[in-house]
Amino acid sequence: MLILTCEGILKNHVREVRDHFQHLWSDEQAVTAQDRLLIGLCTPERLLEFVRSYVLFDRKVDKIVARHQQFFGIRALLDQISRIKPDGAREGGVIWHTTGSGKSFTMVMLCKALLLHEKLKACRLVVVTDRRDLEKQLAGNFLNGGAFGSDIGSKDAGKAKAQSGRDLAKRIGKGTERIIFTIINKFGSAARHAECRNDSADMIVLVDEGHRSQGGENHERMRKALPNAAYVAFTGTPLLKDDKTANKFGRIVHAYTMKDAVSDGTVTPLLYEERKPILDVNERAIDNWFEKVTAGLSDEQRGDLKKKFGTKGAVYGSGDRINLIALDIATHFKENFKDLDLGLKGQLATDSKRSAIRYKKALDATGLVSSAIVISPPDIRKALLPRLFGLTGLDKAKVITEKVVEVTGNE
Repeated sequence: MLILTCEGILKNHVREVRDHFQHLWSDEQAVTAQDRLLIGLCTPERLLEFVRSYVLFDRKVDKIVARHQQFFGIRALLDQISRIKPDGAREGGVIWHTTGSGKSFTMVMLCKALLLHEKLKACRLVVVTDRRDLEKQLAGNFLNGGAFGSDIGSKDAGKAKAQSGRDLAKRIGKGTERIIFTIINKFGSAARHAECRNDSADMIVLVDEGHRSQGGENHERMRKALPNAAYVAFTGTPLLKDDKTANKFGRIVHAYTMKDAVSDGTVTPLLYEERKPILDVNERAIDNWFEKVTAGLSDEQRGDLKKKFGTKGAVYGSGDRINLIALDIATHFKENFKDLDLGLKGQLATDSKRSAIRYKKALDATGLVSSAIVISPPDIRKALLPRLFGLTGLDKAKVITEKVVEVTGNE
């Protein structure tokens, strides 16, 4: 319970206000959520720490203030990486913050907090991604957030990116830059150079999307080049089975899960319905399944679908997995979204560009939905796709970002 006195607080207020609060505070008052918030944030030591280390002035969006998961995550991480293991290496760990929680800005705030930390201010950062677009995005956030300094331009910030394996080796072994950006694949060629070695424990490796691309040879080459560095993985989806992510980087230092984000109202709930279309080659089972999923169609429509899939040997005879899944998706989407005229779309993530193209063909063949391919930014290799897969009209596909098939109800 909290007992409040009002004489000093209300000294300069009018009588009506004094009388109201004197009556309100005449008895003991329960601590409210607002009281906890004000006391938790506005104690002098914490408020000064928050303003000093956890407020960024971004060039594009103006002022950015850390949310609670960023504040407590960075605090926990600073404590973790301040420790040196018996073998001389610096401790690392995993920051598990779900999608949309601001991991890139957390990195920028960490970069700022390191400069103000007595034990860590001499540390250099190596920011590792597995794709060029992620590298560009992160470098932009570091630049706009002031991590490189207030007077540096985008051209100068671009120099922080390792241009080749040789360049990366030179920066690791002899460089003095505080921040280095690289794609993990560059360690493959960097490892061939003798200078690609730094035994200092004052190196901190920040790995974006730490659940991906970290099980192969390039990860081991990175470890060999920076044997005593602190390895910190940022991920929204850690590989928890057999502790795969933790085994690579250390324990989970701070977690902000999808459940936490939904509870905070920062992301909308994810509704999941498991679907398992029949994939084994069993003609009778396929017949039964086909009758069930096409129950709402006319005989003519069902006959047309059976003919399309039958002539291609997709449903009948061959048990083609992609065509079966595509038909299940198309039927489900038509019944639950297209026919209700909700104006919604769906996405199907695939394992490869080839699969994306095959799924589009299969979806279009159903006649129930229309689809478009959304694929990685074009480079010279994309010009070979029509020849590789014998496609026509590939120019109609949307070429945007990822290996995704977008399903719509439009004709």
